[in-house]
Amino acid sequence: MEEEIWVLPIAYFIANDLRKLATIADARKDNEINTTEEQEQDDISGYRGKAATSIQEVFKVCLNDRSGKPLVSPREANAKIQGVYFFACILFKIYLQLENISLFKHILRPMASLPQITNQSIETWPRTHRVMWMYYTGLFSFWNEDYKMVALI
Repeated sequence: MEEEIWVLPIAYFIANDLRKLATIADARKDNEINTTEEQEQDDISGYRGKAATSIQEVFKVCLNDRSGKPLVSPREANAKIQGVYFFACILFKIYLQLENISLFKHILRPMASLPQITNQSIETWPRTHRVMWMYYTGLFSFWNEDYKMVALI
């Protein structure tokens, strides 16, 4: 009997909910702190930064999974790669909220070792995943003035 790996869809929901909760917690914390009081300026120390650190651990586990066992996903044959890209998009969303675009590089650099996404493989992904990936990579390419890449997306 082949072992089914069922964790990825659950991890999607947990990571997305963690991001939303961290955003709400940071907003409440900002409302409670008086603007005249001294406040930490380090974005990584907030709840969104802590959520990004946790999600990055899941991202690394997906990225470094060399088991060769396919993840159970009824619609996609490339679910592991899709999982890496999905968690990368959640991290991009957090980094954009933190206004720290330079952190995008820490996600894109290790992803260079993954097989390239083709239009055919990306068409098997859910539409929300495709839109997120194209949006954030296009945005990053635009900020880095890589207009050739922007035109391809």
